Amino acid sequence: MTELPPGWASAAFSDFGTWIGGGTPSKANAQFWDGPIPWVSPKDMKSKVIRTAIDGITSDAVHNSATKLVPPDSVLIVTRSGILAHTLPIAVTAVETALNQDLKALALPDSVDSSYVAWGLRAFEQSILATCRKGGTTVHSIEMPRLSAFHLPVAPTNEQRRIVEKIEALFDEIDKGGESLAAAKAALGLYRQSLLKAAFEGRLTADWRAQNPDKLEDPQTLLARIRKEREARYKADIAEWKEAVVTWKEGGEKGKKPPKPKLQPEFTYQATENLSPWPVTSVGTILGAPLINGRSVKDKSGGFPVLRLTALKNGKIVLSEQKEGNWTRDDAFPFLVEYDDIFVARGNGSKKLVC
Repeated sequence: MTELPPGWASAAFSDFGTWIGGGTPSKANAQFWDGPIPWVSPKDMKSKVIRTAIDGITSDAVHNSATKLVPPDSVLIVTRSGILAHTLPIAVTAVETALNQDLKALALPDSVDSSYVAWGLRAFEQSILATCRKGGTTVHSIEMPRLSAFHLPVAPTNEQRRIVEKIEALFDEIDKGGESLAAAKAALGLYRQSLLKAAFEGRLTADWRAQNPDKLEDPQTLLARIRKEREARYKADIAEWKEAVVTWKEGGEKGKKPPKPKLQPEFTYQATENLSPWPVTSVGTILGAPLINGRSVKDKSGGFPVLRLTALKNGKIVLSEQKEGNWTRDDAFPFLVEYDDIFVARGNGSKKLVC
């Protein structure tokens, strides 16, 4: 990851807040359905903000199934769907919702802007899919331990909101097309994904930082505040769990005992230093690993996915151009690629497609 601006830090998603899972209430019980609580499933994840859902459930459904209530301003992520072959659907919920089992929610403390985290997930979408996705014959899924360990740059709280405003304003210009698109390109010389990359390197708000040095919060203070709020949330969850256990016992211990909330892993972060002047050097000196050729793998249904040569199109990698290969993830480990890796076609039937 590119070195971050002063005052920023890098933290794992597990450090940001609490993961909340979902479930499906019994379809056979009519008392569980057509209620006022939006029950979000992948088919609802077509907008950046969730205010309602196709299906609704009742409070009885929440109390008697695996689904849980998700507070407003949480980040919703599709973790099991065929769409994960190429896209990671992300949204922020504006209202209290419940989820089906194919989604996860990340409930955040007040010191972390939910839209900032959502845009961060979109910015690193392809890297997350490459490192956290588990392939299946028809349905892909996200491995939550890997996603929880994935790091996102953390800007100070007030700068997070400025970044969100800047991203959304520039994307509005891009969406207008034509003249506005040309203006956005001229201002930044970037396209959509490059614009996001610039945002999470601090370039979109560099002028704001220079003009507002008194508003910059050092990363230790910010992350200490996140830690404190996270611990407070855990204590509240424990208190709520104890009440649920009492209710369960008073009800004759019917059904499963409410599961105890899990303590989040130890909070870790990586501090950054001031940027130094940019040197000029050869490509070889900045590679994170030596150049490596790909591997030809025979087809096998259910095997670990392999990118085809046709995946390299117009300077981009098309993740849908893949097959299931005759190897395991362990076999493929030396050949795993990450976001921002560079691909070179060293052989092809067409000369113009080589290199």
